[in-house]
Amino acid sequence: MIFIIHEFPFSHYYCNRIYSSKRKKLIYQKMKTMKKKNVLVMMGLIGVSSAIAGIYFDTGKDSSSGAPGEQTCIECHDPGSSGSVNMTSSIANDRYVPGTTYQIHINISHPGLSLFGLDVQALKMSDNSNAGTLIITKSSETQIVSANNKNNLTHKMNGGVSGTPGAKSFDFDWTAPASDIGAVKFYIATIAANGNGGPDGDFTYATIKTINSPTTNVGIEENTQTAVAFSVYPNPVKDVLKIRFSENPGGKVRGTIYTMNGQVVSQLFEENMNTGQMEKQIPLPSGLSSGNYLLEMEHSGVRTSKKICVQ
Repeated sequence: MIFIIHEFPFSHYYCNRIYSSKRKKLIYQKMKTMKKKNVLVMMGLIGVSSAIAGIYFDTGKDSSSGAPGEQTCIECHDPGSSGSVNMTSSIANDRYVPGTTYQIHINISHPGLSLFGLDVQALKMSDNSNAGTLIITKSSETQIVSANNKNNLTHKMNGGVSGTPGAKSFDFDWTAPASDIGAVKFYIATIAANGNGGPDGDFTYATIKTINSPTTNVGIEENTQTAVAFSVYPNPVKDVLKIRFSENPGGKVRGTIYTMNGQVVSQLFEENMNTGQMEKQIPLPSGLSSGNYLLEMEHSGVRTSKKICVQ
């Protein structure tokens, strides 16, 4: 049986298995410069056409959650700026009760794209070992893959296809550790893809969610694993929040306020930072209730968060 395939639709599938991450981009770049060719593929298996469709979106890649010592999908794909990823859950006040099972919801968005994937790890903050149990609730979409003594929840083949372009939600359960082991971090790396067989037009988003133990004193830990360093003042704040960057990040930066449970309150701004711009003054949304919130800065798909107190 002979099939004519255009522009190497297998490239992403095989590069993920044969070549190192450093060589992948070089291979893809070389493919982009080549003229379109017809490739004759000899296959003697009945139903091979459906197998080709299955490669339409590869299964998830383990050890790519952005946890300590790991990369994210950004090693092969571009960082996103037009979409987002966030995690919400049934964990009250982001504080787990030992042995309790919770519902986890991860939403990924990017305008116009219909293929989404993810890698999630839940790790003990003190030593980065597995924390609790990740539980599959939609077996057609996600799976558990173990690598390097860590459990990864990843998408399945075609499990990230969205019926509505622009967004995809993944749901699963998590059973908290049987005893108080301290804070737990969820490392979440995601990708929004166009399904063209290569990395062009795909975008990555990553975030970290901290779930505190019953005895954790701080309500939420700040994420400092980022290329954007900033401070906020005054804090507590009443009307106008000032954001000072340690250095100009360059490119598009987005600022968003979340509740301490991870729900979006308001997007404060999304704009390209001007050369030399080191500070922004942002009026707080009208009607914002007093209390603690999370201010998040996103730059090149990497997010930084700091706790703010609104008076």
